[in-house]
Amino acid sequence: MFLEWRLIFLGFMFVCSGLVQSFAYGVFAKEYVTNCLGVSQVGFVLLVLGLSNAFTSGVVGKIVKYVPRLVIVLIATSINVGLTVFLLLWERIPSYLMVFLFAIGWGFTGGVWNTLSSSFVGILYPMESEPAYSVARMWQAFGLAVGFVMSYFNSQAAFLYLLLGLLLITTVLYIVVEFKSQSRTQIFPCLIFCVRETAAASSIEEEELVARTESGL
Repeated sequence: MFLEWRLIFLGFMFVCSGLVQSFAYGVFAKEYVTNCLGVSQVGFVLLVLGLSNAFTSGVVGKIVKYVPRLVIVLIATSINVGLTVFLLLWERIPSYLMVFLFAIGWGFTGGVWNTLSSSFVGILYPMESEPAYSVARMWQAFGLAVGFVMSYFNSQAAFLYLLLGLLLITTVLYIVVEFKSQSRTQIFPCLIFCVRETAAASSIEEEELVARTESGL
């Protein structure tokens, strides 16, 4: 199980999830919120981040039935990359709006990573869920540990560059696993549903037209 290629590829997703969480609760709270708003606002900002994370997890669990999982991952990756680049360029001027918007966006991406990574493991390993989840959580804990170690040594830029590179690698590996493991119906459920609905409607119209023609004769 530990050396199964799909779980190794998805392991990057869990490491990325751990890094995203550790950055939020470590570097972001310590170096950005404290410097821009003061230590008294750390709790409020992390509260907003946590609420965004929880709300996103619930919503993603519902819309994944209609929106392809791959599309959601690509949206989350784009937002995560944009926020990471923003932090690299930001001069950390005091701004409640920027800090809280970042917290909402970071919470959204964290909710996507947590929800989709866990659900995908369950889909891939329905009969071996316990060992699969154990390996996945090990990778997530590794990401958390690496993130908190980097936070301790106060290396914000290195952390952000590492996260940026890992996000891109994770997305590529996830796409490989998605297309190798799932059918087109599973990857694009909403498109297949629309095609089926269109085909059914066309069939009904044809039957009605034939019935009208026969009745006219």
